[in-house]
Amino acid sequence: MRTVFENLKKRLWLIMLIAALALGGFGIYRGEAVEVFEKARAVCLECIGIG
Repeated sequence: MRTVFENLKKRLWLIMLIAALALGGFGIYRGEAVEVFEKARAVCLECIGIG
């Protein structure tokens, strides 16, 4: 028999997973991923000394 805590833990994990996927998808839809990768590329090039 499952305890109340185990049921809550399982449901909370599922809710957090769905929220993370929804927010990640919304960010990709808005073009945030492109911005993040452009900034990361610029930082990497500066650290190497090319940029």
